[in-house]
Amino acid sequence: MGQSIDEWVDDPSSGENEFRRAVRIILKAISLDEELSENMVMKGGILLGIKYKSGRYTTDIDFSTSEKLGSLNIEEFEENLNERLLEAQVSLVEEIRCIVQSIKIQPKKRPDATFPSLKISIGYAKKTDASKIRRLESLQSPQKVSIDYSFNEVTGETEDLEVDKEDGEKIKAYALISLIAEKIRSILQQAARNRNRRQDIYDLHHLLRSYADHSHEEKILVLETLIQKSSGKEIDHLLNQNGLDDQDVMDRSARDYPLLADEIEGDLPGFSIAYEFVRDYYKSLPWEMA
Repeated sequence: MGQSIDEWVDDPSSGENEFRRAVRIILKAISLDEELSENMVMKGGILLGIKYKSGRYTTDIDFSTSEKLGSLNIEEFEENLNERLLEAQVSLVEEIRCIVQSIKIQPKKRPDATFPSLKISIGYAKKTDASKIRRLESLQSPQKVSIDYSFNEVTGETEDLEVDKEDGEKIKAYALISLIAEKIRSILQQAARNRNRRQDIYDLHHLLRSYADHSHEEKILVLETLIQKSSGKEIDHLLNQNGLDDQDVMDRSARDYPLLADEIEGDLPGFSIAYEFVRDYYKSLPWEMA
């Protein structure tokens, strides 16, 4: 299933080789640290690109952890991450250098939020480009990889993602069941978060068409994981067979969906076709067991 991270990085059609090499350094850095690799569980668009050959372009790496933000010393976290980034660059014999540019807590005005996150910006530059290296070291790099690190989350089923075949280093990543449940939860939570998530229908349509086996056993696990992930997310009224019939959910999912045509490789499925496919799957979950 899927492809290796090296195949993803070296794909000549991507047109983003430096960015992907920086992503590989970041993932390698996480794998080299016991605490980082234990707590940071990868999910989101870049995971879909690496493991599930999604054609959607994204510049964010998404992670979740069940840990509380209050248990993290952010200064020590940044120092440790920078040390591991340098170690990873050397280990991979990379000519790209990565340095943390900033770390911000979100939401900004709610330090006691139940589900906070860190927005981490990591700059990167070729070591041979003196001008860009100076900007990188002064924390003003124009080339960045963004990390969204969510705390106090239910991660669900995980699996290992190999980030260096030669040395065998791995990080934790959402398994397919968790990815499907996470995407459904995100679609249902749009109104509660006052967001429009056009990418989630595309991603979920891709996963369900190409990777899900649609077995009863799979659907039981998806529903169980969805219910766990939805706790405290203000979407209980949508956790039923007709949840994706909700007009607001449909409207928010459709908003700006056509813009994805410029963000993906290949053809964009029509929204109605993709949404109906996802909705049919959602309706087919074993709700009588919930």
